[in-house]
Amino acid sequence: IWLPTAFNPNGDDKNDKFLPSSDCAFYDYEFRVFNRWGEELFYSEDPTESWNGMYRGEDVNAGAYTWILVYGTEHEGKKGEDRMSGNVLLLR
Repeated sequence: IWLPTAFNPNGDDKNDKFLPSSDCAFYDYEFRVFNRWGEELFYSEDPTESWNGMYRGEDVNAGAYTWILVYGTEHEGKKGEDRMSGNVLLLR
């Protein structure tokens, strides 16, 4: 599972979306993005849904945001569950 360290949601279809990438199939998935005050800006249980750098219909400011991914995967018949977290830099 891989997540970018930065993205630029400016509408040019290059690095506009922030979401995990994986070669494994998810059977359980929760992806969240928070601002520096701990306010949840994005939540999804759909591994194809990405954060577009907006909150409540408004662009958020450029800066660092925290993400948490809780997931279960299956690869070659083996199941595994884990939790990952990190930061992403949103560029404007």
